[in-house]
Amino acid sequence: MAQMLVDFFTYTDATEGGVLSIDEILAAAKAQGLDGVCVVDREHSRHAQTLVEAGQAHGLFVAVGVEIATEDGLAVAFAPQIDQVLLHEEWRRLTTCGRPSLQEVVDYFVGLGGAVVAREVYSEVQPSLGDKVFMVRGLAGVDALSMRRRRIENELALEAVHALGVAGVAGSGAFRSVEGIGTVATVCGIGLSSQEDVVRALDGRELWPVALRPMGSALPLGSVPGERSSGSRDGAGPQGPRRSEGGERRRPERREGPGGRDHDRHGRPPRGHERGGGGRGEGRGGRPPMGRGRPSGGRGR
Repeated sequence: MAQMLVDFFTYTDATEGGVLSIDEILAAAKAQGLDGVCVVDREHSRHAQTLVEAGQAHGLFVAVGVEIATEDGLAVAFAPQIDQVLLHEEWRRLTTCGRPSLQEVVDYFVGLGGAVVAREVYSEVQPSLGDKVFMVRGLAGVDALSMRRRRIENELALEAVHALGVAGVAGSGAFRSVEGIGTVATVCGIGLSSQEDVVRALDGRELWPVALRPMGSALPLGSVPGERSSGSRDGAGPQGPRRSEGGERRRPERREGPGGRDHDRHGRPPRGHERGGGGRGEGRGGRPPMGRGRPSGGRGR
């Protein structure tokens, strides 16, 4: 499979307050035509092998990350293998003395050969990283698109993706409902079959975010929100704009639903997206517009 469409942020009932089983998540993902999901439960990963096996049973790819609340905001970390780091939760050494810094989380997982994505970078609903994202060394990606966030929050996150030259990823943040699954996703330019593949895709900037449908416009179960052509996903990536359910070509939307929050690397711009707001000249905080140089602090290992 040349490309895959993956929901990068889903949460099971292993996360405090979560109600979704892995089977419910996978059934919804399959119904929406996705090729896989990443389960990133908040500070829990002992069930990693069970999650992967459930994906195999459903015929979908499952990767396992762990969401860690840092003193700077949320981090989603991916280990390169399903091993003791996840199964025995060895990453907990980071949280034994309170919340670590995001840099500490990045350094730990990069040292293992893994990768870290900054989550909800410009959220106004909770403490978030904001422009401090440009100071983090070794970050692999940024959570760049969600139907549950305001437009400006998504646009600022996309600016960070472009300026840092990191991967831009997107996921539903499904936590208490499967409604958001299939609204946004991450196009993977390479096939994924293992944790190591996810890390490789992040490091190689082979990921970019796409909007598939607005919140509240769920497709009938069993329908596929798009078409495949020559074995590849017709998404907002190298193959051009994604097709709507009616067959018309359209740009992926950057539309926001309500401002509420569901628990909720790629020098190339996300395909099909335009830069929103700001116009010409300098961007937020006096930074040059996206694509004009790369500030220090991008991923370098």
